Amino acid sequence: LRQKIIFIFLLIAIIPLIFISIFVSQNMETQMRTELIKSAKDQTIQVDHALNLYFNSIKENVKLLAENATVKKADKSITSYIDRTEKSITMTPSQNGGLESDIYKTFAYFANSHPSTTYVYMATKDGGYIQYPEGSIEGRYNPTKESYYKAALEKTGEATITDAYYFAPDDLALISTVTTIRDDSGNMIGVQGLDVNLKGITQLIKDIRIGNSGFLMLVRD
Repeated sequence: LRQKIIFIFLLIAIIPLIFISIFVSQNMETQMRTELIKSAKDQTIQVDHALNLYFNSIKENVKLLAENATVKKADKSITSYIDRTEKSITMTPSQNGGLESDIYKTFAYFANSHPSTTYVYMATKDGGYIQYPEGSIEGRYNPTKESYYKAALEKTGEATITDAYYFAPDDLALISTVTTIRDDSGNMIGVQGLDVNLKGITQLIKDIRIGNSGFLMLVRD
């Protein structure tokens, strides 16, 4: 009888402890999950805000370049490669003199003061093209047929971010921000472009961890 009484008292003591332990465990798990979700959401919002600021600054910069007094003077004197038949042509805007060299110097100054810049370029409605840094370009190149040029024309006066693309010669993933250029009379004379390398951004995203194994992915909607 004594053993039975002891056993009953043990049950009376242990069963509530078991239920309490289960309740506390479930409550802690729910609380931890809630905190993790909140932390992940807050972290994502901060990263999203930082990226928005970054890309907005690029949009402002490309508009600034399009409003540059020298860039707005671009005319038919800008070198065109449409009628060139060579497979590869070395561009030399820095040596061509005149307005073309002045625009190139403007691009060079901007790029040197903005380290994240990969390419600065402009294309005129007549097919002229200037790029910093200088490099090679294929013959028959018509910038007005390119996707970046068409993207700028679709939203005239606005800065537009294009889809990311892979540039094999430099083994880089780039994204272009473009806008239209108007002369002092308000006539559309071409498109201003600014490319940045996504490597730094993707590395930043890659290094961010949520919890022990969570990670962020950069996508464009």
